[in-house]
Amino acid sequence: MAHKKYSDVIETIEKTDAMSKDELQILARLTWAYLHQNFIRDEMQWVCKVIVLANYCDCYNQELLRVNQVLPSYIETWPESRLGDIATQAEQWLKDL
Repeated sequence: MAHKKYSDVIETIEKTDAMSKDELQILARLTWAYLHQNFIRDEMQWVCKVIVLANYCDCYNQELLRVNQVLPSYIETWPESRLGDIATQAEQWLKDL
């Protein structure tokens, strides 16, 4: 993520079946990576982007999950402000469809 290799981030997280997970910190990273990728509309990767962004927005709006942190301590935990900003960007991207 730090090196802006967003396609690598997507590939790595998707291999762990993250699209079905509701862990907010992991979903935030996946959503952030997807927001930096442009896919051709209606191709599978575009559909995956829609699902991931919608899933993140849904999970973000469930306040209970905001404190659910399964990442190891050596991985930075993103603050509430960043999680909210990503949710806003994801919601805007979905509205623009």
